[in-house]
Amino acid sequence: MPRAVVSPENNNLSFRSFNDSRTHIAARHFDIVTMSHSSARVELIAIPKGRNCETAAVVFKDVHLKEAQVLTEIFQTAAPVEGAVRDPVPSMTLMIEALAVAEFYKVSHATLTGGKGYEMLSTFFDAQVDDRTVAEIREMCRTHSLGGGIYFISFPNQCLMAKTFLRPQEFFESPRFRGEVFSLDEYKSWYRSVHEHGEFSYYFDWAGFNLPSCVLKPFLEGSFGALSTCEEALFAPLRAVRGPFYVIATSVAEGYSTLRHEIAHALYFTNENYRNAADAIVASIDRAPLERFLKRLGYHSARWADEMHAYLGDPLAEIEGFDIKTKGYEKAHRALLRLYAKYAPPEPALHRLMSFSDPDAAIS
Repeated sequence: MPRAVVSPENNNLSFRSFNDSRTHIAARHFDIVTMSHSSARVELIAIPKGRNCETAAVVFKDVHLKEAQVLTEIFQTAAPVEGAVRDPVPSMTLMIEALAVAEFYKVSHATLTGGKGYEMLSTFFDAQVDDRTVAEIREMCRTHSLGGGIYFISFPNQCLMAKTFLRPQEFFESPRFRGEVFSLDEYKSWYRSVHEHGEFSYYFDWAGFNLPSCVLKPFLEGSFGALSTCEEALFAPLRAVRGPFYVIATSVAEGYSTLRHEIAHALYFTNENYRNAADAIVASIDRAPLERFLKRLGYHSARWADEMHAYLGDPLAEIEGFDIKTKGYEKAHRALLRLYAKYAPPEPALHRLMSFSDPDAAIS
């Protein structure tokens, strides 16, 4: 974990402050309350400022002073740091970092409402982002043309990306909602019913997205009713694009492997020669384990061929992380990498786009 930057107005915090029976600490994005359990341990409550705070306040229980100091410094950070990509909900970013630190130190925590962690964070994120305008959301993202009808959108974080793409993506490939009109609330209810922990965690589950332009048509024509601000922000720079195209997205926190995976999907859709070659490679392997894997992840069977080729092109170590034995897939993996290299945009240009170092290339 990088060292937290303490905001100037709170840089006089000391361990002694935790020895008070009840101490209030005001930070830029949080109100922090500490209550002493003893001279060495405290209970720390972090309450983010903004709408629906009662759903997002977190209690850290029986925390050692040194660990409480680390957590409090995180909550006092004036995120985002200067020069960073604009964060739509900096308080949530800090909360996620603090929860990770608490997990590392084995500090128990719970929301004040008793809700599950991902559900609480998702609710808080919705409440904050739904207050934003389309223009504000657009300022946080950049859309680039990669050529060949492929458009890449880079998001400041995974949650904003997933919230933006959820309905179009699941209209495209959900085993439950493919081809159907549905609301965000309907999808959340279904997602909870199939999630092993019974919570909505979609914003944290997916690192990249991909859509053919035909999927966007019912959204643009009004079949889904009024679009959310995030959905409207997604469509805004694409309304003027003529002809079939393909949209992919990752967040700035993701590595090149995720972008490569999404570009593979785009090539599969936009380039017939690439698609035919990829299908031939996939046809040469035992597909049953991959089919079971894709079914478990919730992909519609109509998407399996495309998904198989994309996952097989990923580093095999990543596939093994999903409990798939990769022995026997090495040859297909190498063939898919060669195929990708033949048709994909050059890597240096992609790395510039991922780091936001080439703003002039953006179309929005």
